[in-house]
Parts: sequence; C-alpha cells; structure tokens
Amino acid sequence: MKKVLNYGKTWEIVENENLLGLLKDTSSFMKLELDRIGRDTGLIDGPLRGYGTHLGFDCHTVEQANSL
Repeated sequence: MKKVLNYGKTWEIVENENLLGLLKDTSSFMKLELDRIGRDTGLIDGPLRGYGTHLGFDCHTVEQANSL
C-alpha cells in the first residue's frame, strides 16, 4: 500500500510542477540543437533517435563524440 501512496504523491508533484511539459520543451530544444550541430559541423551521422531527453546519435569516431 505504501508504494501506491508514494506513486500518488509522485504523480501529484509531476502534475503540479508541469514536469512533463518541461521535459517536452527540453527534448525539443535538445533535438533542434543537436540537428544544428550535425548540419554545421558534420560531427553527427544519421538521424537522432529516442524519446524525451533519452536521445541517441552516431558519430564517425570516438574523438568526435568526445568533442561534443
């Protein structure tokens, strides 16, 4: 029962603080900026993938990935 109560409180905080909306804003910003970096520098290969702030992309080399 305690877990159910904790989940209810967690969901209440998520809703009251608009955390899902902030996540969407952050995700959109990250995707736009990573797309821009890929176009401007050529450091990112292929499309971005993932959802929210859990994004993935490919680089030519490890050194390029570390430079981001």
